[in-house]
Amino acid sequence: MPHSIPHPIIQLPGEFPDDYDEPSKRHLLWHIWRVLRRRIWPIVFFVVLLLPPLWLHLLAQPYLYKATAWMLIEDKEPKISFIEGILGLDPQIGENLSTQLHLLQGTVLIARVIENEHLLDSKLIDELTPPPQKNKWLFQLLEIFGIPVPPRSMATHAVGSREASLSALVNHIRANLRITPVKNSHMVEIEFISKDPERSAQVVNAIARNHIEWQMETRTAMIKRISKLLVQRLDDLTDNLEKAEKALEAFRQKTGLITSEEKSSIEWQQLQAVNDEYSMTIAKTLELQIRIQKLEDWIDFHTNRKSNASEPGSEVTFSSLLSDLVRDSLQKETLIARISGRFSENEAPLSRLRKDLAKTNAAIQTEANRLLTLDRHELEAAQGRLAKIEKRLAQEQKKFKEFQTKAMELKTLEREVDTNRELHSIFLKRFKDTNILGDMNIPVIQLIDPAEPPNQIHSPKFGEWTLLTILCGFLVGAITVILMEMIDPTLKTPYETEKAIDLPLLGWVPLIAHHHSTRNPEQLRSCAPGTPIGEALQGIRTSLMMIHPHEPVKSIMIASCGAGEGRTELVHGLAKVCVLDGERVLILDADFRNHRHPPSDNPETRKHNKPGISGIIHQAETLSESLLTPSASDQEIKSFHTQLRKIILDRIEPTREGYHVLGPGQADVNPTKILSSHHWPAILRILREEFDRILVDSPPVLRFTDAQLLGVHIEAVILLIKSAVTHKEHLMTARKRMIRSRTPLAGVILTQLDMRKHRAELREYGHS
Repeated sequence: MPHSIPHPIIQLPGEFPDDYDEPSKRHLLWHIWRVLRRRIWPIVFFVVLLLPPLWLHLLAQPYLYKATAWMLIEDKEPKISFIEGILGLDPQIGENLSTQLHLLQGTVLIARVIENEHLLDSKLIDELTPPPQKNKWLFQLLEIFGIPVPPRSMATHAVGSREASLSALVNHIRANLRITPVKNSHMVEIEFISKDPERSAQVVNAIARNHIEWQMETRTAMIKRISKLLVQRLDDLTDNLEKAEKALEAFRQKTGLITSEEKSSIEWQQLQAVNDEYSMTIAKTLELQIRIQKLEDWIDFHTNRKSNASEPGSEVTFSSLLSDLVRDSLQKETLIARISGRFSENEAPLSRLRKDLAKTNAAIQTEANRLLTLDRHELEAAQGRLAKIEKRLAQEQKKFKEFQTKAMELKTLEREVDTNRELHSIFLKRFKDTNILGDMNIPVIQLIDPAEPPNQIHSPKFGEWTLLTILCGFLVGAITVILMEMIDPTLKTPYETEKAIDLPLLGWVPLIAHHHSTRNPEQLRSCAPGTPIGEALQGIRTSLMMIHPHEPVKSIMIASCGAGEGRTELVHGLAKVCVLDGERVLILDADFRNHRHPPSDNPETRKHNKPGISGIIHQAETLSESLLTPSASDQEIKSFHTQLRKIILDRIEPTREGYHVLGPGQADVNPTKILSSHHWPAILRILREEFDRILVDSPPVLRFTDAQLLGVHIEAVILLIKSAVTHKEHLMTARKRMIRSRTPLAGVILTQLDMRKHRAELREYGHS
């Protein structure tokens, strides 16, 4: 009956810790250093290839000599001098150090040097013509390799005329002239490069000497110009002062103004008097208007009031007579009100009192009207006076405005006179104390160290260019190999393998040299102790023995991502190593996709085409249909296992190396149906009882699902990685598929590892 064995390895993502990885090895600089050490010889070869073209190019260059002279340009401290402040000049323009450097390289100075030194008739003009091609073979060789040849001078066509030759020679000298200031000093270094050492020294000294002479001439002309400007400026100031004084005197005579002060003028005093009178008249008018209004209100109230009604406000203050009449009227009204209850209206006392009250009220009305008429007449008179005062005020304001205009003109003229007088006095005083040479802030220019004809070649510099080429070559080569390493998707070293996948590395198999590639299968089959391949396989076997800590793992599947990664050779190599250690080993060839006969030394065995695994599965199905019925007894089950064991052992073939092989069988079978059979647990249990180690060879994981179907019945599955061939993405895809199918992944093995290329890294990794 079908059953399965418990897997000693439960593979889940992140289960295995990275025991070999150290924090220092995950550093980017360490990774770059590892790549550079691995690719050092290609970089060296690239650098060596750069040197011959460089040397050919330098040999084609003419020998140049450099002459050097030293000048002192001692600039004074900048200050605001009389010439700068008064005349508005800036003598430092052209005199500071920065400007001096530009003047030394200027076209005017170089043309002056050429004329004074007669350089148009010297050997220096020969440098404008193209050099004769003495070594034509060298220039032809440079053109073949694509190396730039020194170009012909562009001034060759211009040597015919003197003006064109002068222009070409000026450009040539400027191109080879270097003016460099020395830091933290007033020294200037002048350099000129030429093919003739004596001519280079002559040009440098001539430039320094002519610059000093030119500066002296410039200073003399500047002194003359400044002196002329000073005298002219003094004359201008004197003329301006005289004109301002004449204009002021003429204006005073014309206007009659002595001073421009407003408060001390007659116009100001008259305006103030009229203004005060106007203010008093307005106040009087307002007072009369208010009095008239109050009187009218009082008259209306007194006329319409009832008897015994109180007066509005306080006492009447319009006049004493009116106040007495009002008081008398109130007393009579009070008396009438008091006796009106005792007497009738027709009785004499009451009648007499009422007549007196009427007379008093009439007198009050007459007095109030008289006062109102007087106030109205007085108001009309005040308003008339106010109109006259307003006309006078307008006239006085007009006069004062005219005075202000004249006063402003007078102030302007007085200010102009004061300004011109002050400028004239200051300028005259400063002019008497002026030192033109001192105020011009002229620097001291001296030729400290004249140039001597050089005795050493300045260019070409073979050593410097060679060193620079080596450094640049190493830099470009290093960047190139690092970029190639970054874009390379394959796995090459144990470190990269463990970093890419979360599985332990069980070992690696070294690469056989390319000139011994035909011997690669033979060396794998021999696996003699002491050889690199034998020791590597022995290390892998030791790792396989320690997969499970409690019991040895017998059934192991070797799987790979793709075809041609050395899976079959590794399986046979491990079988040989295990046989040398005294184990009974079986190779289970489960690669139905690439059917082939197992290697055997018996010709009869090769000719006898026994069905392998496919035949075993077919006969197991037949036996199970006849023996394993639902009501089968233990005796029938035991008989089934006995016959199945006999069928399996009958199809196992021995080899000369001592291990056994169980082939796939017929090529026309359905691999998926064979590998999905429920008889596999029973078959593997029988094989584990007969053999100490079962090595299973399976098809590629990425192309077929055979390894996943059979892997669930195996105790351990090993992924094979071919160095510099297997891609990281392919490896991760294969790992995901194996994990998804619950296949017990135990680790990975790296094959075809180039020991010479990765020797330094393997030494750090722990390989001896």
